[in-house]
Amino acid sequence: MKCSSLCLNLILGLLPLATVAKAQTERRVVVEDKGFSIMPPEGWEVSNSLPDLTLFMQVPKDAETPYRRSLQVRYSHDSKVIDDLEGKQFKDVLKERRGNALRVARYEVDDPVLVKLANGQPAILYYAYFTLDQTELMEMHLLMGSEEGHFLLTYTDRASAFQARGPGTPLDRVYRSMLSAEVTSPSGSRFEFATKAGLTLLVLLILGWAFRFYQGRKSIQFQEDEIPDEEEVPLSAAHATEEIVKAQAKAHSEEREIHALDEGHEPEDQWNLDRDDDRYDQAG
Repeated sequence: MKCSSLCLNLILGLLPLATVAKAQTERRVVVEDKGFSIMPPEGWEVSNSLPDLTLFMQVPKDAETPYRRSLQVRYSHDSKVIDDLEGKQFKDVLKERRGNALRVARYEVDDPVLVKLANGQPAILYYAYFTLDQTELMEMHLLMGSEEGHFLLTYTDRASAFQARGPGTPLDRVYRSMLSAEVTSPSGSRFEFATKAGLTLLVLLILGWAFRFYQGRKSIQFQEDEIPDEEEVPLSAAHATEEIVKAQAKAHSEEREIHALDEGHEPEDQWNLDRDDDRYDQAG
């Protein structure tokens, strides 16, 4: 399988570069919109104009050597927790993505190693091996996490260059450059991720409960507004009968009092007379 022309040119370092990345003190290159910065290897060219790359760095062109070692910085929007679990999971992702991008038959990745950056932030280091156009090559990857995404730094060189690892070697200079990388808002631990997710869920539950409570109160108020006043409530049949009986009893009582007055008796005496009449009727 053959690598695409863009991919091959990136590896061989044959693309012209436009150095437009912002440089600050001590040659630190800053990508402000992504919150990333790095100290490129001394004397290397830097560009941020290549597609799908945040930064691309390579050694100056040498007429004697067409191959130019390079360091690439890629950014993706999915955030990564930098720990052993993520290191194992991302190994498979890295193997598949880089293998497909380079269009090589075999792309082997060593087990991840947790490292500390110069500022103390954690990162994950990988070494990878592949063959392109009968040339044995290797890559060194550094995975960095941020709150909104992650960065993958990739150094590509001939496999023979990875054998010399002493101070001042090309590998040593690039490795120190990669360790100088910083992100403005690094990703937290897996516990912090779980805590944030739990707090977010709790807030959503509280908001949902408050909304349902508000809707319930609103429904109760609406029902109360629909209930008519007592004077407007129509009487039931039983209630109406009771009221009629009470009215008849009251009218009968008033009639008896009037009759007693006409006979010259007080109402209490009349009640006694009525009671005597009742006794007489019982005796009869």
